[in-house]
Formats: sequence, structure tokens, C-alpha cells
Amino acid sequence: MYIIGLLFYIGIPIFAYYLESAWEFIVTSFNLSPEITVLIGIAYIYPLSVFLMSVVFKSKGFANITYFRSQVTLSSTLSVSFGLIGTFIGLSQMIAGIAAGMGADGDFTSKMASLLGAISTALDSMSLAFLTSILGVGASVAILFSSNYLASFFRENDQLKQNEGQTGGAGVTGFSPTEEQAAGFDSIKEHLDKTYELTADKEKVWSDLYLLLENSTGNELVQGINNTLNANTGAMSAVKEEINSLRAAQEKQAKAQEQQTAATQASLQTMSDQVADSMQSMSEQVAQSLQTMANHVADSMDSNNQSMSEMRHAIMLMAETNQQGHEALRTTINETTSQLTAIARILHDLRIQMAIPLEESLSNALRDNALDLVYQVKKNLEGEVAGAEAYVRWNEPVRGLVPNSVLFDIAEKHDMLVPLDRWVMKTTFAQVSAWHKQGKWQDDQVMSINISHKSLVDPGFLNHVEVLLEDHELKPEYFAFEVTENTIMNYPEESRDKIRQIARLGIRVYIDDFGTGYSSLMNLKNFKINQLKIDKEIVQDVLEYSDQSESIIRSIMNIARELKIQVSAEGIETQEQMDLLSSVGCTLFQGYFLGRPESAEQFQTLYFQTDSEDLDA
Repeated sequence: MYIIGLLFYIGIPIFAYYLESAWEFIVTSFNLSPEITVLIGIAYIYPLSVFLMSVVFKSKGFANITYFRSQVTLSSTLSVSFGLIGTFIGLSQMIAGIAAGMGADGDFTSKMASLLGAISTALDSMSLAFLTSILGVGASVAILFSSNYLASFFRENDQLKQNEGQTGGAGVTGFSPTEEQAAGFDSIKEHLDKTYELTADKEKVWSDLYLLLENSTGNELVQGINNTLNANTGAMSAVKEEINSLRAAQEKQAKAQEQQTAATQASLQTMSDQVADSMQSMSEQVAQSLQTMANHVADSMDSNNQSMSEMRHAIMLMAETNQQGHEALRTTINETTSQLTAIARILHDLRIQMAIPLEESLSNALRDNALDLVYQVKKNLEGEVAGAEAYVRWNEPVRGLVPNSVLFDIAEKHDMLVPLDRWVMKTTFAQVSAWHKQGKWQDDQVMSINISHKSLVDPGFLNHVEVLLEDHELKPEYFAFEVTENTIMNYPEESRDKIRQIARLGIRVYIDDFGTGYSSLMNLKNFKINQLKIDKEIVQDVLEYSDQSESIIRSIMNIARELKIQVSAEGIETQEQMDLLSSVGCTLFQGYFLGRPESAEQFQTLYFQTDSEDLDA
């Protein structure tokens, strides 16, 4: 088996040499960083040299599988570590190059040339960062794969030694060495002891080196890369700001030059007209008495007019040339901005790839209270604030604003729906309590909170709600829980029991997105429902398919009226939608036409009167 390992160990570099893409990869890495590439090569060759020495000096007890495995582990770790060091060096060089380009002196052309050169250097440094990391990992994998077969040599050697020991033990019975032979055996034993001691010392040195690398390259290097990426993002933003500043300055200068050229043309035109008028008047005055002089003056006028025409042509040509220069400058700035944007996008994608998984980030956000709430207003027919609906927002540190569809999908897949709902309830209750203590939240206003099916059937849900009401000293009538139509369809028994318990507690229950499922309105009489919210898709179709949508809404209104259930509409975007829905009996409205979701501070500013306004009233 160790022959196979030896073939793999030697064959992998040969295969890389004859495979054009692999060899080009290694050559490029060597050109960018010969030191790192050579170190990775040495780390790759080292286990093979240990194996060959073990084969050559097998008779002297050099073949030791424990020592060989420790050297293989050391070489594999060194290969990965050298690759990561190359990554760190490349990223550092990239940031240093961009910073040097930004700090260049001289006029705009010199700065742009320096900045473009810095971008080229940054791209080479980024290539170094990726190539050395991949090369180090590849060498590590090759070492571990090949050495797994090479280890069979040591296992066979150990087995052979055990067999020889058993045979030798039976054959030396009754052997009595002479004094000279005994002295020789003692000398051999002393040399063997020294050899084992030296081997143990070497193994301890390599083991200590391995522990040192293991303790000092991992977390510190990853932290360094993260710091480098954060600094690089700031550097790219500064580059973009400097480019925008230079572009604005050039546009301002071009505009000033255009204005100056126009003023010069106007002044020359006025001067030309004045000279022509003056000469014409003079010629008329002396024409009767001095015909010869008049002819001479006429010739002078023609000469002057020709000079003025040539001057105008030169000025127009200068303006056209200046305009072409500005266009070329704008083109250069736009191309540079596009390159910088591409680099920023690559760095952003790299940060996302190195970031922790989304589910782990969500768990940290729930633990650290790093989510946000926004509130969308609800109004009645008179335009008064009837309440609001709370929505969660998650601005993830690396990925930015995460869509709610992705947020709830991650929470459901990783059993975080209940903690997420509880965070929303806790934060919303605290905000309503603050508004109520300030006298802003009125007794007839209702705050809606969306509840998932997992929370609705959770055994501790009601107890959690009761604790929140008691801690914040709030009336249950201030709140309503919104559950989707699909929830009561898919979990009818659990939903009916839990909704009745919520109603007995005094909190209202709304059916959200009503009209998208296939539940019967008559079956709703088995639930303690306070309000139906017509789905926004039906509301948005009410004008395009007015007859059909209006018929559906009227049917909902008639049956809801019989069941004494209030009906509201969400997704209102136009006055026409609101007028049509109010004409069929809808009394509560919600949508962008009335107000977008706002932060607590902005919601308070927009929809609650201040103390001064109350006094004026």
C-alpha cells in the first residue's frame, strides 16, 4: 500500500506540471509571492523526506509510525498556515496600495493615473490572497491523502518487528554470552538509548512548534482578515467619495469655462457690431467729399471683419476642444467608478462568504436585541388614527436589510419562530406602554401583532402574554393578535381553542390575508373572531376587475355583518380604492396611501400631537 502512497506523492506534482491550468496557477502564485510558494513546497516535500529516511534507516530503528504521523500533521498545518499568511499579506498590500493612490499629489490627471495604478496593484494583491490560500489548502489535502497510504509501511514494519521478537525469544533460550560479547551488547544498548532520547527530543520540538502555530495563527489571523476587510470597505468608500468630489470639481470648472466662453463671444460680438456701425457712419459722412478715403476705409472694414471672423472661429474651436476634453474626463471618471464599484462588490461578496451563517446571526440578533420594529398606521373613515400594526425589520451587520420572507423562513427552519414572536411582543408592549404613559396612546386605539402558527399552539403562549400585560400595566383591549387564514385552516382544532382563550383574556383576534384561502365564512362562527382583514391582492384588483372584486368584497361584508365581525382592508394605495371599499361598508383602512411603516420616533412625530399642539387646541 505504501507504494501507492509514494506514487501519489510523486505523481501529484508531475500531474500539476503537465496540466496547463494547474501549472499556470502555481507559476502565478510564485510570481506574486515566491517566498510563500517555496515555503508551501517545502512543507509538501518534508513528509516525503521523513518517509524516505525511515526506509533507508529502517534497520536502525528510525521507522516510527507515531513520529511520522506527527510530522505529517505538522506539514499539513504549516501548508494551510502559510496559505493564510499569504492571504493576509495580499489583503494588506491591497489596502496599502489603494491608500497610496488616494494620497498622491499633483493635478487631477496625476491623481487619476496614480489611483488607476493603485487599483491594478490592488487586483494583483487580491490574486495573491486567493492563490496562496488555495495552494496551501491543496498542498495540505495532498499531504494527508498520500501519507495515509505511506503509513502502511510503518504498520508493516511494526508487525514484522513483533514477529521477529516472538521468534527470537524462542531461539535464544540457554544462550550465555561471554564477557566481551556482553560488553558489546551494553555498548549497543547505550547507543540505542541515546538514539531514542534524541528522537523523543526532536519530536517534542516539532510538537511544541505545532502547538505554537495552532495557538497563534487561527483566531488572530481570522480577526486580522476581518479587520482588514472592514478597513478595506472604508477605504473603498473614501475612494468613491474622492472620485465624486473630483468629478464635481471638474464639472463646476467646465461650467465656469463655458460661461466665460459665452461671455467672451457676446463681448466680441458687441464690439464687432459697434466697430461696424462706427465705420459705416464715418464712411457716410466723408463719402461725398473724399471718395478715395471712403474706399480705403471700406477696405479697412473688410479687413477688420475678416479678422473678427477668424477670431470667432478660433474661440469656437477652443470651446469645442475644451468640451471634448471634458467628455474624455467624464468617460475616464465613469470607467474608474465602475471599476471601483466592481471591486467593492467583490469585497462585499467576500465578506458575506466569510460571515457566520444567517441562522447563527439571527440567534445572536435575538440574544443581543439587534432587531428593529416599525409601525404602520390604521385609520377610520374620518381619517382618525385607529391604531397601528407592528412589523419586524432585521438589518444584518454584513448582508444588510434581510427581507421578511427570508427572515421568517430561516426562523421556521431553525425553530426560532417562537423566540422571534416573543421578541416582537415584548418590544411592542414596551412601546405601547411608553406611549400610554405619555398620554399619546388612547383607549380606543389598537396595536396589531402578527402571530405565527408555532406561537399560537405553543403551550406557554398565553402565560407569556399575561406576564407582559402585568409587567407593563396595560389593558388587553389595547392589543390584537393577527393570525393568517391558512393557520386556522391547517390547525383548526388547536386554533379554535387557543383563539377562544385569547378572547377570554380580553385581546382581540384578527384574521389576516383573508380571501387567499378556502375557508368558509360560516365556519368562522366557531371562532371568536373580531375582525377580518381583506387581503391586499383583492384590494389592488378592486379597480382593474371592479365588478368581480366588488362582488367578492360585498359577499364578505354581508356574511361578516351577519356574524357581527368587523371588516378592514389592507394594501390601500389610491383614493379610488378607499372610496370603493368604503361604499360597500368597510370602515378601517391600512396601506401606503395612508402611511408607510415608520420607526417609533417617526410614527410619534407623524401621528401623535405634541404637548404644544394640545395646548393650542
